[in-house]
Amino acid sequence: MRGVMICVSLLLAVVSVEIGARIWTNSQYHDALVLIPDIALHHRLIPDITRTTVSAEWNRTVSINKLGMRGELPRSNVRTVLLLGDSFVYGWGVSDDETIPVLLEKRLNEIMPDEEFQVLNGGVPSYSPVLSNLQYKTTLRYLNPDIVIYVFDMSDVSDEVRYREFLIKDRYGDPVRVTNPYAMHQALMSILGRSYIYQQLMRLLTRNGYPHELHNEKNDHWIGMRDNTEALAPNGWASVQENLRLLRDYVREDGAEMLLTVVPRSPQVDPEYLNKNDRDHFGFPAASVCCGEMFNVLGGIASELGIRYINPLNFFLENKSRSLFYYYDGHLTNKGNSLMAEYMSHVLFEEIATSE
Repeated sequence: MRGVMICVSLLLAVVSVEIGARIWTNSQYHDALVLIPDIALHHRLIPDITRTTVSAEWNRTVSINKLGMRGELPRSNVRTVLLLGDSFVYGWGVSDDETIPVLLEKRLNEIMPDEEFQVLNGGVPSYSPVLSNLQYKTTLRYLNPDIVIYVFDMSDVSDEVRYREFLIKDRYGDPVRVTNPYAMHQALMSILGRSYIYQQLMRLLTRNGYPHELHNEKNDHWIGMRDNTEALAPNGWASVQENLRLLRDYVREDGAEMLLTVVPRSPQVDPEYLNKNDRDHFGFPAASVCCGEMFNVLGGIASELGIRYINPLNFFLENKSRSLFYYYDGHLTNKGNSLMAEYMSHVLFEEIATSE
């Protein structure tokens, strides 16, 4: 009985501290309960839900349709463009009508009014080419897209290395599924992630070097955009290329066309975006635009695979603004998404015009 009383007292104390911390700091927490573990795709979006995501930088509503995709359901009798990728495609931190797919669809229908376009959002937070490849192979190819665009993010490189631990292949060496042995752990983290105390503790641990490991192919989240990135992450880049090749083959098998693009990150666009402490912690040179090598690496991969490469870096540099990225989170804001959609629409217009 005494043990029960002690446990109850500790629980009440923790709850009191949590409530007090939120009141004292006027804290808003980030509700990210839109993902569930998956036996074949590691994790996926929860279908047919509406959630509110909140942080110090945003308060947005997220709608997932019954197919488990953000945005509208597929329409018939339209030219369909499918975007694949991670949280940048999904639209982390922006409203349903501010994601790259929605803004790209609007732009395409404006510049090519004689044809109706729909741009589907196949983005899932923390996806990388291996998961997007499986996602397309098992489900999204049956939506019959005309054009498939993979939107690369620099975190894809380290994600590929992490997912290799859980990757199961068939006898021909092709990926079959990526298991998730930490389903219960992820469920617990989803609950803890709503705690202000937990958020501050993880921020402190991360700032002091855990779990971020500089130049570690598995745990360096930024390794994909470091100088000499191919030498630092040979396994990650090899996996990126192999899974993009497999995706290309599936897309072409379906009679569609595949393109590759990449989302710039703030240190690649605005030299003052990261303060000195952040730059020192993550290992980036101070007060200078850096880390452009990955754009050339991706261009080489696209050339080898024979697919069109959309490189928006110069367009971002020409139109750079502090309002393109969330300062603390680092994802694109609605203005950053709009800029990305604008550039992609011009390239797609050229691509479609020359193919007809």
